[in-house]
Amino acid sequence: MLPYALAAHAGAVALLLVGAVPDLVAGVLVGATLPQLSALSAARWSALLSGERATVLPTAFALEALANGVSYLAGPAWPW
Repeated sequence: MLPYALAAHAGAVALLLVGAVPDLVAGVLVGATLPQLSALSAARWSALLSGERATVLPTAFALEALANGVSYLAGPAWPW
């Protein structure tokens, strides 16, 4: 499913950049086709840390949440 979602999102971003449709329509398409990366990362951690390594799964989720929070806070302030 991810390759299809990424292809749809890339097409919507291309429409926004080219200006082939009104900005409002392109913006809605970009937002509607954005893949849910947090759910995908949770599935990735669950698959990687299965079996006897499942005890470190909460730690992996916590580190993922920390990285998301830091990038969310630092992202807008990056250009200074």
